[in-house]
Amino acid sequence: TIAGITAVSDYAFKNVTTLEYFGMQLNYLTYVGGNSFLSCAIKEVNFEGPFTGMGGAAFSGCNSLTTVRLINTSSKIVSCGKQAFANCTALTSVVMDKFSIGECAFEKINATTGTLNFVATNVERVETGAFSASTALRSVDIEGPLTSVASNVFGNCTGVAIIRIYNTASKAATCGDNLLSCGDKATEKPAITSVTLHNIDLGYRALYNLKIDGANISVTGNYTT
Repeated sequence: TIAGITAVSDYAFKNVTTLEYFGMQLNYLTYVGGNSFLSCAIKEVNFEGPFTGMGGAAFSGCNSLTTVRLINTSSKIVSCGKQAFANCTALTSVVMDKFSIGECAFEKINATTGTLNFVATNVERVETGAFSASTALRSVDIEGPLTSVASNVFGNCTGVAIIRIYNTASKAATCGDNLLSCGDKATEKPAITSVTLHNIDLGYRALYNLKIDGANISVTGNYTT
C-alpha cells in the first residue's frame, strides 16, 4: 500500500507480472494514466480519491484482475477512459461511483469461469460499445444524471440477463442505435430476465430481435422501433 501518491503515470506498471495488489491511501489519488497497468498481474483495484480522469487502456489485458472498486470523491463526474478494462477476462465484480463509462471500457470480458456483475452510480454518459462482446456479463445496474447512452453498448453480450439503466435527471437521456440488439441465431440471443430503462429515449432497433419471452421489461421514455 502506497500513501501520498496523487497520480500514476502512463505505462507505469505495464507488463509487471509480479504486481498482484496495489493499494492507494484514500483521498489522494487523482489520475490513473493511459496503459498504466496494461497486462500486469494485478488481482484487485480499490482506488478512491478526487479523480480528474483516467487514461485509455489503464487496466486493459489484466487477466488476473477479479474485483474493481473505483470511487471518485470529487464533485465532478469523470470518464474511466477508452478500453480501460478491456480484455480483463477474470473480472467478476465492478463497483464505480462518479465515473462515466468510456468507449469499449469493458469490452471482451470473456471469462472461462465466473460471471461479471456491474454496478455504477452517478454516471453521466455510457459510450459506444462499453460492454461489447463481453460474454461473461450477467447483470448491469447503471444509475445517475445520464445525458447519453451511445450505440451498441451491449452488442454481442450473449450472457447478460439483467439490465437496469436509470436516469435520475429531469431530462430524458438520448440513446444510440442497437443498444441491445442481437443476431438471428439462438446462440446470439441473451437469456434476458429483466430490463429496466427509465427516462431514456431509445434509438433505432434498441431491442431488436431480442428474446424477451417471459422477461420483466420496463421502459419509460420514447422508443423508436
